Amino acid sequence: MTAATRADPDARIARWLDTDLDEWTRTVVRRHFDPVSGSPYWLGQAPRLDFDPRDITRYDQLGAFGPFPLDRLREEDPADLVPLSVPRPLAGRAWDSGGTTGTPCQAFYTPDMLLHRAIWRRWSFVREGFAPGRTWLQATPTGPHLIGNGVREVSELHAGQVYAVGMDPRWVKRLIRAGRLAEVDDYTTHLLEQITDVLRQGRVHYLNTTPALRPPTDHWPTDGVANIRPLQITDSSPEGLY
Repeated sequence: MTAATRADPDARIARWLDTDLDEWTRTVVRRHFDPVSGSPYWLGQAPRLDFDPRDITRYDQLGAFGPFPLDRLREEDPADLVPLSVPRPLAGRAWDSGGTTGTPCQAFYTPDMLLHRAIWRRWSFVREGFAPGRTWLQATPTGPHLIGNGVREVSELHAGQVYAVGMDPRWVKRLIRAGRLAEVDDYTTHLLEQITDVLRQGRVHYLNTTPALRPPTDHWPTDGVANIRPLQITDSSPEGLY
């Protein structure tokens, strides 16, 4: 990522926040339902709708589509949700959900989409008081999980140094479903030991981790740790903690 790209996130956010939502809605709907360059998934859905999607012109009309069927993200080629106006063959990554509710869902991100997401995350960092140029420890799901991309987002857009600890939440969920709780404890201890080893160095200002690894941190060495910040808890079930 170039210095110029890192220098303009604030300008981009200001422009996006100033966007008229109705205008944004018309742009998005036109793009996905264009007969020639729209997205294959939405063009395939159009005949099944009881309205012409191109009649959607206001943000408050988007509810007409109803909830998106989650199973489609498990079965469809994720590239089919990307408009054909994006040159093929697509370059980018297919990211997975954690699989808490079943087979993981998949979503395709082009490099521009990842940058878009990263700029919004940087905006949230600034609003929540995370200073640039600090050192982070990211102990979150990695591999196919989008949250693992946070290492790049922090280092390249928030001028930070990042340490990372890898995590496989699907393995933990499998152990939980099988009732192998002793192995869950062993794996959790394995992760905590790695996290503690980094924290003991006294270089970390911010910690980004999962709720399952948050409670024991009350007893971790915190010299030099400016803000131990876990991910927001969105599911209190045992599986949701990973």
